[in-house]
Amino acid sequence: MSDLIYCPYTDREIEPSLSNSEHIIPLSLGGSNSFVLPVNAEFNSDAGSDIDGELANDLLVLFRRRHFDARGHSKKKPKILSKHSKMDSGSRPVQVEFAGEEGIKVYDPVQKRTLGEEEIAGQQFTSRFTISRYGRLKFAAKVALAGGYFVFGDWFRSNVEHHELRALMNFDL
Repeated sequence: MSDLIYCPYTDREIEPSLSNSEHIIPLSLGGSNSFVLPVNAEFNSDAGSDIDGELANDLLVLFRRRHFDARGHSKKKPKILSKHSKMDSGSRPVQVEFAGEEGIKVYDPVQKRTLGEEEIAGQQFTSRFTISRYGRLKFAAKVALAGGYFVFGDWFRSNVEHHELRALMNFDL
């Protein structure tokens, strides 16, 4: 009997010492500690940053994470922060935090301080943020690959064209 485990992300049998637990849906996106499987630790770390982290920190997703209080391993409340903002007709760099019921908080990185209400009252702000063109597709492929193996096991491995999901998950122009 083999002590190796199968990693659906790398499509390889690996030593258990090279694995860690993958949250199929990350905690930061509302996942559960009971929906996990062992995968290649190095790949999981990279995918966690590149795929899960990118989606979890997407400005639009952050609004939903805060609404549902979806926290990651850090247990910190999601913070919606636009670091690429300007105030005073676009001349003053600031960071704008959308703080829910508290309104907005504006931080001046040049003066290294949070601006008071009287300083931001009546001001116009311009913010810039990026939405990943393929991030959601890569995340969906990653979840389908891990979830399919989690639910169907070796049947999934033998009967599903999972290399196509892997190709989408690893897609890079």
